[in-house]
Amino acid sequence: MQKLTYALALALLASACGGDEDAPKKLTCEWFDQPDNCWRQVALAASSCLPAPDDAGTFSADRTSCSYEDGFAISFTEPVPRPLPEDGHDWNFTATRDGADCFAARSTGGESSSSQAITTHAGTAKIEATVSSVTVTCPDGSALRAGMMQLFECENGALFGMPGVGYASGGDDGTVTVIVNGAGDGSMPLFGSVRPLFTCEDAPATE
Repeated sequence: MQKLTYALALALLASACGGDEDAPKKLTCEWFDQPDNCWRQVALAASSCLPAPDDAGTFSADRTSCSYEDGFAISFTEPVPRPLPEDGHDWNFTATRDGADCFAARSTGGESSSSQAITTHAGTAKIEATVSSVTVTCPDGSALRAGMMQLFECENGALFGMPGVGYASGGDDGTVTVIVNGAGDGSMPLFGSVRPLFTCEDAPATE
């Protein structure tokens, strides 16, 4: 009986030690400015297949897809609203070039939590936020976590320049420019690290 109890204790200890290794590491203020953080690396991996920032594609009539003349295309799981809501929009789309995957994004938001995930050939990076914490999960499965109040005190404004997918325009004219924040090359301040992904316009009206 004593041997069984001792063996059980050792098993529980080993399990506890393994859990500590798998626990999220500390997410620091400096991580958001690092040129090699996993969110930035995943986003930059799509640079070669994204369209030029000055180009624009055309929405389908139902606004569930958008096509560029150069072979770049975006498919949305739901029609893109016109205009986009001022309080944000949940994105779920896949972008391809000549049929090959380029960039995918999925975001959800609510009153107490939000989630942002981007996928390129470098893998998937995900950021989840609640009222109390922020967790980053990298393509290799490693995780980083910080308390919301800790990030609020970051001198580089990390909490307010949180990586994610959003839009820079989306007014009554139907034009939408989708951006990814936190995807600069590391040479720009946090708030300047915005990378345009694509711009879509409504097709010209026909008489």
